[in-house]
Amino acid sequence: MKLKMNVDVPENLLSEILVTAFDGDGAGSRFWSEPHPNDDDDDWIITDPFDDRKDPAWKGVRIRHVEQDEDDATFWTVDWNTLVTGMQNILDGDFSGHQGLRKLQGYIQEAVIEDDGGQLDTNAVDTIVQFGLFGNEQYS
Repeated sequence: MKLKMNVDVPENLLSEILVTAFDGDGAGSRFWSEPHPNDDDDDWIITDPFDDRKDPAWKGVRIRHVEQDEDDATFWTVDWNTLVTGMQNILDGDFSGHQGLRKLQGYIQEAVIEDDGGQLDTNAVDTIVQFGLFGNEQYS
């Protein structure tokens, strides 16, 4: 039996997940994705334009597949909604035969309740991103 709880996901946590997934070469999702800058502003990180902090929260990123042709303008936007969708897909999944995903369900719950991105390593955030974009893991 499952108990569903309606909780707000802390914005700080969502920003931390994006940073862990995409900031730097060792980031969780960078083995299959790369930045795709917007032609208008030549940036791939989406922040709030009215956030005047030195390091504004990441609200989204534009990415493409690492093996994509240069002429191919197809890209994905991973934003807070993508992450919440990915977390919900994982929490709702029946992973009785997959110990890693069952553990991740608990780590996601702890991270949300405690507003602690340290609960989620690079592999965990990549899984969240992929479940948010594709509904499952496409790249491993």
